[in-house]
Amino acid sequence: MKTKTTNAVILSTVLLACFAGSRWIPGASAHHSPAASKTVVTDWPSFGGQPSNDHYSELNQIDRKNVSKLKVAWTYETGEDGGMETNPLVVGRTLYSYTPSQKVIALDAVTGKLLWKFDSGIVAEQPVRGMSYWTDGKDARLLAGIMNYLYALDPKTGKPIADFGENGRIDLRKGLRGDYKLASIALTTPGIIYKDLIIVGGEMPETLPAVPGDIRAYDVHTGATRWTFHTIPHPGEYGYETWPTDAYLHSGAANNWAGMTLDAERGSFTFQPGLRHSTFTAATVLATINSQTRCSLSMLRLVEEFGTFRAYITTFGIETFLQLRH
Repeated sequence: MKTKTTNAVILSTVLLACFAGSRWIPGASAHHSPAASKTVVTDWPSFGGQPSNDHYSELNQIDRKNVSKLKVAWTYETGEDGGMETNPLVVGRTLYSYTPSQKVIALDAVTGKLLWKFDSGIVAEQPVRGMSYWTDGKDARLLAGIMNYLYALDPKTGKPIADFGENGRIDLRKGLRGDYKLASIALTTPGIIYKDLIIVGGEMPETLPAVPGDIRAYDVHTGATRWTFHTIPHPGEYGYETWPTDAYLHSGAANNWAGMTLDAERGSFTFQPGLRHSTFTAATVLATINSQTRCSLSMLRLVEEFGTFRAYITTFGIETFLQLRH
């Protein structure tokens, strides 16, 4: 039986100019200060619209009165078969997206003209939902996940930034557990940007063998690891005693593959891990983490013990969670 494939395209509308004609204020996504977060953001610089991942825009040129009049303004043919799950970014007049084979492209958001294309040479086998954009108003970086690698690209040229990680990329298999060459992880949903950090999770198997689903923060300039939050606690960390003995040595997953939401004013983010593989216990289902110290602010734990689900809610105050820092 033949499988029917369709050529992947990126469409725009006449009223896309309401995005591309307005200018994004860099501080709203780069620094995440309380003052900046109250500024009207006229671009789509983050996955889900804004760092809060709320899929909301204050732009008002498209409304209930004229939405029925939208027409296709341009079409970009990727030249590839397959589907796309990508939420493109729009910064200024540039649209950033992936092709089905996970080549990164930049288009003129007004005309649909290809500005550049980055081909990593990696055969991609997972969906990818978007990428991350960082700027301090002077410098800028496009942080794009391709399978187990996180690339830092120059938004103007699409070329890897050589002083980030190892020749412009980080291998996310490294730093988890055991021989990294045997690890399986893919960055299918982009990380969040907080100040000069890119915070990522990843998709991985939920059956053994699987590496632990640590949440990790990297320096956007150098690619160096700034902190790691263990979703499967290590000895001395909060919640360790609620897991089977030495679970951190053999249990895996409890990973965040679906994305995170950032509360810029409080400097914290919330994520939902998937299941983790172990003998009888399910995973933490919701956690709020301090973006700079990686300390747990609150957790909702759903634990399965021999077929019975029990929920545990723990909340830490500012003074308390600082004492739990490791």
